[in-house]
Amino acid sequence: MERYELTSKFNSNFKHEGKSKQVKICVRDYFTQCLRNAAPKAIQAEYNRVMEQYGIVEPRDIFVCKMITATTTTVVTIPDFKFGVEIEFYGVTREEVAYELCQKGIQTVVVRYGHDVSSTWKITTDSSVGTRGEGWEIVSPILQGTDGLKQLKVVCQVLKDLEAKVDSTCGTHIHIDARTLNLEEMKSIGRIYNSFSDKISRFVGASRLTSKYCLPIETNSTFFDLVSTRESLASATYRYSTVNYAAYLRHGTIEFRQLEGTYDYNKIENWISFLMSIVEASKDFSKVNQIKTLNGAA
Repeated sequence: MERYELTSKFNSNFKHEGKSKQVKICVRDYFTQCLRNAAPKAIQAEYNRVMEQYGIVEPRDIFVCKMITATTTTVVTIPDFKFGVEIEFYGVTREEVAYELCQKGIQTVVVRYGHDVSSTWKITTDSSVGTRGEGWEIVSPILQGTDGLKQLKVVCQVLKDLEAKVDSTCGTHIHIDARTLNLEEMKSIGRIYNSFSDKISRFVGASRLTSKYCLPIETNSTFFDLVSTRESLASATYRYSTVNYAAYLRHGTIEFRQLEGTYDYNKIENWISFLMSIVEASKDFSKVNQIKTLNGAA
C-alpha cells in the first residue's frame, strides 16, 4: 500500500441564509466534488457536521449562499498495483498531442497500431473511433503510484487544452497487473465487479451500457465455476467484455473496458481507485465493504 499526502480545499464554514434557491451551488454537489480529491471518510464527516449544524434533512433543498474556504490535509491510501491507461479520442492530430506532451516532460511517440508494451506513452490509430477513420488511442506505459497518476493528469490536461473530442464511439480502458493473482482471486474480481453493476451503470456513460466493445462478463456460468487455470479463463473470455481476462495472455493484466471516452482526470482517477479496491478485495474478501465510492453514481 502506498501512502501520500493530498491537500484539498473545501468549505468548512457555511453561512446559512435560508432556503433561497437563487444561488445554484448545492451542498451535496459541492461535497461530491470534494470527494474526488480527498479521503471519503474525512469529507463525509465534514458533510455530516454541516448538515447537522444547520438542521438540513434533505441536501437537495438547501443552497449555499456564501462559502468560506479553508484548507485541510488528509492522507489518502491507494493499493500499490501497477496499471495502464488507454484513452480513445479524435478531433486533433496525434502529432500535436505527442508534441505537447513531450514539451511537458511526458515522453510520447506516434506508432502504428499494435499491442506491444512501450516504455513511453504512445499514440496509435483506432478504426473504431469517430466516423471518418480519424480516431486515435493514447496508451500509457506501465504506471504505478503517485508518479503514474501525475503523468495521467498531465495527459488529461493536454487533451483538454487541445480540445480533443470524445463521443459514444470512444472508451477509456484500464489495465491492472494480475500476475500475482491466483485463479480464484481472478474469478472473484469478475464476481465483485458484477455485484456493483447498478452503481457502475450510473457512473459510466450511457453509451457504454449497450456498446459491443464492453459486453457484460458472465460470472454465473458453470464454465466460470469449473475453469481450472488462469490461462484457460483468459482464453475463454471475449476480449470485448467489461472485465477482459483475455488481456492476461498478452499483458499479464485484467482490462476493464466499461468507462466511456473521457479526459476528465478526476473521473478516471476515481475509476482506477475503485477498480484497485476490487482487486484488493479479491485477495481479502473482508475488504469488499471498503471498496471505494464511485462519485457521481449515487
